[in-house]
Amino acid sequence: MTGVAALALYLPTLAPGVWAHDSGELTAAAYTLGIAHPAGSPLYMLLCKLFMTLVPLGSIAWRANLLSAVAGAAAVAVLSLLFSEEGLPPWVDAGMALMFGWSTTYWSQCLAAEVYTLNFLLLALVLLFLGRHHRRVEPRWLQAAALAWGLLIASYIAYADLTLPILLVW
Repeated sequence: MTGVAALALYLPTLAPGVWAHDSGELTAAAYTLGIAHPAGSPLYMLLCKLFMTLVPLGSIAWRANLLSAVAGAAAVAVLSLLFSEEGLPPWVDAGMALMFGWSTTYWSQCLAAEVYTLNFLLLALVLLFLGRHHRRVEPRWLQAAALAWGLLIASYIAYADLTLPILLVW
């Protein structure tokens, strides 16, 4: 439900075309399956190209922007689930996730083609799966966390350096 609420705010404010900063470069690179500036974000390029192909609405740039909104809303939903699994009341976990999803900085990243919302979705999945493994000690959750972490690195290699110390401590 929180993901739907977040997406309901992102869609009317979605950029109609190419936006500032890396948006144009990422859209063009995904459309041509090219390489954007380093680190290239290969997973994002492939997912964005797939999204551009499968979604028959709007311009190519709008479809790339839509991917950011959908990934951002999915990340808010995973964040809400992560909070709920920590035993918080439903209204608290939904409220906290929506406060994050509707914060100015995060919201702005959900409106144009950027890699950050996909990266946050993958990072939230890593934390969700690690939490489940910690509580249930089932190998499948550790395997799911490793897969999500590998996809996160495939999306943006800098997250290997940023997240590895946290994962080692966990």
